[in-house]
Amino acid sequence: MHLDENPGSWTVLDETDSTNQAILNDKYPSGSVILARQQINGRGRNGRAWHSIKDRSFIFSGLLRFPLSSFPRDRLSLLPLCAGISTLAACRKAVELFSPGRTLDMQIKWPNDLYIISEKGPGKLGGILVESSLQSQTINTVIGIGLNWSDVPVYPQEPGVVPPVCLLPGSYISPLDFAPLLLRELNARLPYITENSPPAFVQELRKVFFLTGRSIKREDRLFTVKGLADDGGLIIMDSENEMIVYDYAEYTF
Repeated sequence: MHLDENPGSWTVLDETDSTNQAILNDKYPSGSVILARQQINGRGRNGRAWHSIKDRSFIFSGLLRFPLSSFPRDRLSLLPLCAGISTLAACRKAVELFSPGRTLDMQIKWPNDLYIISEKGPGKLGGILVESSLQSQTINTVIGIGLNWSDVPVYPQEPGVVPPVCLLPGSYISPLDFAPLLLRELNARLPYITENSPPAFVQELRKVFFLTGRSIKREDRLFTVKGLADDGGLIIMDSENEMIVYDYAEYTF
């Protein structure tokens, strides 16, 4: 299970509605990578719009196809977490390369948002959208990643919504320089998903887990987040009981 790290094999689009939709095409084999200079109909979870700026955002989709018989379907929920921690690790390396001496507190909000934490509070750096479907006993999975690379979109901010921030403010470094860093991090972690033991990257996630100790409201009930389970579930507790949830239901914090 890996994505193609050869830049000569990548598809780079000037503009597309959605890289996730573009790559779900029979002509693309497993491991294919698509990048776009601009995405005009990007999506997040639950159909939310993802805004991007041409040549100032990182827009990526990678395709994995594998037989249903070779993959434990209950492990699919680990893919967004694997993609999140891999992206965060690649972002750290990008800052070291392109903005030496700068330090950032980057964290992950379960299951798919990347935050930069500053004295002003959290800012949303990017998001992960993993989409899977079953076709003729083959699982088709797309890992979509969007980052505010060197600028942030301007649009009306809703109350309570975390504002956008970018990784390298004012930078003109090509996002294509980031893709090799990302793919190396992804390919180093993807094989762990199919193992029976808890993936090693879950422990990485716990160190940068934004929600631990925070109060969240889920289905009109108030919970405290205790942490992350070995299999990627969110451990939450109300006033009486502890439970683990996996369904990514809407919550606020």
